[in-house]
This record gives sequence, C-alpha cells and structure tokens, in this order.
Amino acid sequence: MSQTHPTTLRTDRLHLVAATPELLRAHLESFAALSTVLDAEVDAMPSDLEDSNLQWSLEAFERNPAAAGWLMWYFVLQLEDGGRRLVGVGGYKGPPSEGGTVEVGYAVVEDEQGNGYATEATTELVRHAFDDDRVRAVIAETYPALVLSIGVLEKCGFACVGKGSSDGGLRYAFLRGWLE
Repeated sequence: MSQTHPTTLRTDRLHLVAATPELLRAHLESFAALSTVLDAEVDAMPSDLEDSNLQWSLEAFERNPAAAGWLMWYFVLQLEDGGRRLVGVGGYKGPPSEGGTVEVGYAVVEDEQGNGYATEATTELVRHAFDDDRVRAVIAETYPALVLSIGVLEKCGFACVGKGSSDGGLRYAFLRGWLE
C-alpha cells in the first residue's frame, strides 16, 4: 500500500521540506522569495543545483501532481535561537518505478559541508521511501572522484552494485531487506 507524503520530515537537526510548485517558483525567482516562502534564511545553494533541476521538478509537478513528495526536498537546519537556515537540497527523481526503485540524490551548501547534514537527510529520505510498500530498492549514482558523496552513501548503508547510467559513474543501492 502506498502512502500520502507529509510535507515535512524531521531528523535530530533538520526539517526536510517537500518542494511544492509555490516553493519552486519562489526559488526560481530569487533567494529572497524562497526565504519568505520557506520561512528560513537562504544565503546560498549547493553549487551543482541548477535552474534546470528546479524547472524539471516544477514540470514534473504539472505533469503529475501525485509526484508530490517524490521530487525535491529542502534541508532546513533548526538553529538554537529558533531560527532556520537552508543547508542543502535533495530528494528523489520521481515516484517508484514499476520495479519498485527510487533514485535519491543530495547536495549541501559548500559552507555547510562536513557537518553530517547530507548523511542525516539521506538516511531520512531512505527511511521515508521504504514507508511506501511499493519501494523495493533505493539507488543513488555518483562518481569515483566524489569521495565525500561515496562516504555519505556508505554511512547510510548503501553498497556499490556496479556501473552507473553515465559514463564512469557508479551505482549504489540500498535494498528493503537490509532494514530487517
């Protein structure tokens, strides 16, 4: 049985906020607009996040409103003073495939890297994916030179299962049975 996705997931330090068309449009407009809609400081974005990624997510919503929760999530750090700051983004490349696979990705703002946010958020995204009975495996792809990304995947329990879909890439997987 599938489930309805919540709009926010919580970890010890982070709130993962599911992208909505409103958030994506604000993000495409400016950091200030996103900050207002997200109710968080937005000073920077991960360097590899491009407007084309945001536009792709927005178009995916328009094609399939049921994709909510299976696209981008904003990683928002809860500050000790009660404030909130965006530290990264991540999520899925869409709903589960017919074979029960979802692909996860993540990126952290450069100044926030090394604090464990990618591992914390990815662990929660994997857990959340497996809340849906259709999901049999969560996969991720990276490159051998991206040692920090590989470290995140390994800390989250992923194992390298071979070549990725892009030239020189690696595919990692986390299977449902590994949770038990």
